Amino acid sequence: MIGKDERPAIRGGYAIVLTPFCADGKVDYAELEKQLRFISESAITGVVICGSTGEFTYLSREETREMMRFSKKIVGGKKKFICGATAANCHETKELLKFIEDLGADGALTAPPYYFPLGDDDVLDFYTEIASAPGELPIIAYNIPQCTSGVSLKVYKELLKLPRIKGLKNSGGNVLQIMQQIAIRNDTRRDFAVLTGSDESIYPLVNSGADGSFTAIGFLYPELIAAIYANLDNEKGLAVQETVVKLAQLAGSLPYPLGYRLLGEASGRMNFGRYLQAVSEKRMAGFLKVKEQMRDILLKSGWEDAR
Repeated sequence: MIGKDERPAIRGGYAIVLTPFCADGKVDYAELEKQLRFISESAITGVVICGSTGEFTYLSREETREMMRFSKKIVGGKKKFICGATAANCHETKELLKFIEDLGADGALTAPPYYFPLGDDDVLDFYTEIASAPGELPIIAYNIPQCTSGVSLKVYKELLKLPRIKGLKNSGGNVLQIMQQIAIRNDTRRDFAVLTGSDESIYPLVNSGADGSFTAIGFLYPELIAAIYANLDNEKGLAVQETVVKLAQLAGSLPYPLGYRLLGEASGRMNFGRYLQAVSEKRMAGFLKVKEQMRDILLKSGWEDAR
């Protein structure tokens, strides 16, 4: 089996970049640059541009590519740089993978095509197809069943046989499944990264053999996530994880990804601008009360600034 005795190249805490929007719905590049320069000086391992919390589905093909080009100029060489390569069909995914490889990214995060439901055989055929396409860009498979067809354990076992698939980000929220994936990986292919997409589970899963995390709070408050990794063997790490759990629960109580946008703004350092989904004034007033609860947690825990 390939790479049985190697450590995964992709490990540690990665930040999912949230996209700020102007009033006209276009990307706010001035705000994005400010956020990317901040994250570049943080202790986080790497960044993921155009991921789910980055609302890539709201961007045109050219907007997606421009965001990647822009972000690479700022972050490249300072942090590991991963790009989201999820599309509605296999052909578009392969085009995006080629663009990302030509850009010089360190890898691509790719979920199965969305909208139409896919079975296990369809998901496996998709990953086999993109993994055998020309190019050497590392691909991280992506299990996010709340948004598209999931990656089952049956498919996962087959992914371990594809050399170009270098890991799996699991955002399904099923800790038992992730523990099973770790055990299977340990027996077959140790160079394959098992990553959690949940901020709430970093401390227990990394202590149990997971290789890292791709999460939104890693971008909003990178020092919080870095503090967990720096204290995996002591109570401080657990205490920080508990703070992250409280913040993530509040963010998750609101429409996704609005909850994470408000969480980032709770410190006063970020401004994500216009939210592109429709929200009534009455509902937004209630959401802003939750934002104040987020700020209270940050203040009481000493992470209001998270620098």
